[in-house]
Amino acid sequence: MARKFDLISELYERTCFAVTDNPVNWQSFLKTAGRNFRLRFDEQLLIYAQRPDATAVLEIERWNGTFGRWVNRGAKGIAVFEDADRSRQRLIHYFDISDTHESRYSRPVPIWEMRPEYEAEVIETLENTFGAVNDTTSIENVVKESIANAVEDNIADYISDFMSLGAGSDIEYLSADEANTLYLELVRNSVSYMVMARLGLNADKVYSPDDFAGISSFNSQEVLNAVGIATSDIAEMALLPVSRTISTLSKENRIIDEQGQSEYNKDIKDERSQSDERNHIHDGGRLQSSEPEAAGADGSDSRQMVADEENLSEGTSQNPVLQSSDERDSEQSLGGGSAESERTGGNSREADGTESRADGADESGRYDEMGSIDEQHQELGTGNREESGNIRLEYYDRNHEDKSLPFFGGDDTIREILGTTPHLSASKEEIKDFYERNTDNATRTEYIKGIFNNDYTQLPLSNGRLVGYKTFQNVLHLWEGEYENRTAQSFYDWGVIAQHFEAMRLLGIKDKTERSFAR
Repeated sequence: MARKFDLISELYERTCFAVTDNPVNWQSFLKTAGRNFRLRFDEQLLIYAQRPDATAVLEIERWNGTFGRWVNRGAKGIAVFEDADRSRQRLIHYFDISDTHESRYSRPVPIWEMRPEYEAEVIETLENTFGAVNDTTSIENVVKESIANAVEDNIADYISDFMSLGAGSDIEYLSADEANTLYLELVRNSVSYMVMARLGLNADKVYSPDDFAGISSFNSQEVLNAVGIATSDIAEMALLPVSRTISTLSKENRIIDEQGQSEYNKDIKDERSQSDERNHIHDGGRLQSSEPEAAGADGSDSRQMVADEENLSEGTSQNPVLQSSDERDSEQSLGGGSAESERTGGNSREADGTESRADGADESGRYDEMGSIDEQHQELGTGNREESGNIRLEYYDRNHEDKSLPFFGGDDTIREILGTTPHLSASKEEIKDFYERNTDNATRTEYIKGIFNNDYTQLPLSNGRLVGYKTFQNVLHLWEGEYENRTAQSFYDWGVIAQHFEAMRLLGIKDKTERSFAR
């Protein structure tokens, strides 16, 4: 494993020199980074080195648990550093969506796409986020001005770090004012280019290589990090709200399309029904067509785009980093056969699920280090509300959260609600068993969200207080009192709720049948 870590470190170093060698390489990197804007800068560089065409990357556990997708047999993982400063000297591996295929538990992957009809809303989002702009004659102009505002508002901390660097690069031969001006211009242009590229705009018509000529002066890892981290962070600030806007618009359009298709199918079915009655033909298969319902099920998955978008290409926030670099061919030497490489997904020879048997039986327990993916998928089937009840969860807009009531919570109160509600589709023993076989937080969170009912539910606590809850795609709404006259309320992310179930398991809290939640 140490050998592979060293190879990836060398690859990182070579990539740093490659992207600073000429402006065209830097522009090419920015396009890859834009597609994976939620990752750290060092991860973006390593993805560019190994898979510059990657569009949506996750670890194998996340593909399995969150989206129910199998990684193809033989697919090679994209190796990145586990932590930005490489203090633990460990690697993790991402797989691109092109390395995966659907299983029977699959959910749509919300890779959003900019369309001309979204321009007005995207412009409004950028202005709401970074302030009004003067030139709204084109979305490219709006992006340029918005990013200029964003850089001006957020560059202070980054530039103070940058000004303390420079040794070992061409920056040390510039005056402080020259270095400062070059840095600001490069970050501004880079963020704007990256955002335009992700929006599908022709950034090369707006910016020429001359606009990035200064990148050649940032020819040490330290000063390149100073540019790259600022560029990546500020681009994410801009693209996150834009992605939510586009995902919401895509979801609304899909709902409208589904409703129109449903009405169309209904008309066809009515016509067929009348024709069949006239001709005394009773074709149960045709009259009982399941197509509209199947479309509805797919729609329920698509309506979770905004929440699922948060899971894609998810990385940690960045700050001062050290890193290293290039060349895709070295992946052949990196795919090694070490146990550590396979455990982290370096080569997914054992991750494929294509050998599912026709009788629906479980496949062999390949990829044992992960704790039996087949079992994990079975649990997803029992806990996934789209697979079982086709329940469609709304998405709660936390930007307009009702904060007029006092905060409702307390660990003991929340755990009593979770432990006494009779409306979960899994018993406490089943939850405990799932947690013991699946340690990934994202997988647990998705499972817990899937076992809740979707009604406005009220129940009394042991002290006589009346409480209630309602599920949303992104949160669990808890309150005290009758819903219409509630006296306190709070909205909890599903990850927090999943952690409460873990605490109940570890603490041995019993449910109302007095069975221990812990072993």
